Amino acid sequence: METGPGAEKLKQFKAQASKGRIHAEFKSPADLRGHVIQGLAELKEREEAESEEERATSFHPPNVIPQAPETYIAHPYSLLQTSEVVGRQAELNLLTHWVANPRHDAYQARLFNLVAIGGMGKSAVTWKWFNEVAPNEMPDLAGRMWWSFYESDARYENFIIRALAYGAGKSEEEVRKMAPPEREDQLWQLLDQKPFLLVLDGLERILIAYARMDAAQMLDDDLDEKTANRVFAAAHGIPDDVRETYLEKHRLRMTADPRAGKFLRRLSQMRASRILVTTRLFPADLQTITAAPVPGCDASFLRGLTDDDAINLWRAFGVSGSREQLLPLFRSFENYPLLLRALAGEVAEYRSAPGNRPISMPRPRLTKTMSKASKT
Repeated sequence: METGPGAEKLKQFKAQASKGRIHAEFKSPADLRGHVIQGLAELKEREEAESEEERATSFHPPNVIPQAPETYIAHPYSLLQTSEVVGRQAELNLLTHWVANPRHDAYQARLFNLVAIGGMGKSAVTWKWFNEVAPNEMPDLAGRMWWSFYESDARYENFIIRALAYGAGKSEEEVRKMAPPEREDQLWQLLDQKPFLLVLDGLERILIAYARMDAAQMLDDDLDEKTANRVFAAAHGIPDDVRETYLEKHRLRMTADPRAGKFLRRLSQMRASRILVTTRLFPADLQTITAAPVPGCDASFLRGLTDDDAINLWRAFGVSGSREQLLPLFRSFENYPLLLRALAGEVAEYRSAPGNRPISMPRPRLTKTMSKASKT
């Protein structure tokens, strides 16, 4: 409870936290206990009646689909470790050019892929752009939708159903009664005729390489070798002599459901809408036989932070150290944000002097920390 100057802020926070979710209020420990007991009883009853697939969906709050053009965030992004995204201005500018600058090369692409290994910050920068930049640069949209394939209920079929329900103003139940091909056709026609912005976060989860139960524990470098994902980045500095291996190693980058791959290719041919994809692996279904992007599709491969951004991210964790000390260390792992955050966290929690741990820690200890962070 808040009765002072912060009362209005608390009221706004409660409203924001409750939007799109079922919520309950309690006035005493006994009241809360009653809510919990009732909720558990209802959960047990549902679990006994649902199939295994339906149980996976039930772990999520009911999906409240708003009326377009109100923004539809199916799965909010909540993994930022700092209050704001630090840096990445070049990437934010690129996404803005993609939707607003006809003279930029990326502008002609209807489907744009932001590709990077886990921990590089692709979801975070996309989330910032989607919420803070896109509304100003694309004011006349018919709707904006954020969908994350990292969630257990975020299967390809559910995306098609809920996107169509949102864009067409239909109920989810009505759309589920349609045949899958009919749903895809209607969604494509809608996106072709009206200007929507759709973000598909974590698209690698529908690719063969990640379409498995232990996908979250898979190592990107191992998959990179198997799929030759790095070779597609030839335009970003990959030598010609390794490019030939690309076409032989792309199978794992195809969609597990062939229908999904076919629909992705169709999306690249839309006229009115734009699709922004974040993914660890560039989908093979979006490439021609010569490994070039299909017409209407483009990609950018996210790399480590700039030196200035790396220093600013370090400072955001409240830790010390001079630029001359820090940059050689950061450059040893190419300013990789995930490792930088892991190291900053260890320094910030240094008990003898929080935020001021000597960065010349024993090399084995540092290597172990970075290795653990990379696997995570």
